[in-house]
Parts: sequence; C-alpha cells; structure tokens
Amino acid sequence: MLNYIKDIKIENEKTRIKEAIESLADYPFSLRNMDVEKMKGREKTFRIRVGDHRILFSVDKRDRVVYVTEINKRKNVYNGKD
Repeated sequence: MLNYIKDIKIENEKTRIKEAIESLADYPFSLRNMDVEKMKGREKTFRIRVGDHRILFSVDKRDRVVYVTEINKRKNVYNGKD
C-alpha cells in the first residue's frame, strides 16, 4: 500500500489519502467527515472515497482495531484488478 501512495504523482492526492488513513485512528467519530460506504459483496468491508482513489478497510469492534486492506484507483477496486 505504501508503494501505491508513493507512485501517486499529484502531491495533493497523496496528502488527502494519508490524512484519511490517519483519521481512522479516531474511528468511529472520524467517519462523520468522510465519504464512507459499506462495500457490497464484501463482508464487513467499507470504503473511503478520496477523489479517484478508494481506501478499503474493515473494523474489529471487539478489539477496536481498523485494518486498511487496500488502496487503489476506483476502477481497479470495483473490477478486482491491481
């Protein structure tokens, strides 16, 4: 995932993605300020929209841990491509 972020050419997009990931530390309160939706067809997986990029994550409510599982372009996330 870090390589994906490094490869983004536009600095503003990199910054926005990093900020979205960092704000997950304040879960669930941070979700109020983000575009978050449940992913259809994926159990307990949510996505954050950051421009053309999607950050997929799941939450272990019992242990209060957020796992970022994927960061990719929109078309690749929904089509299952890398």
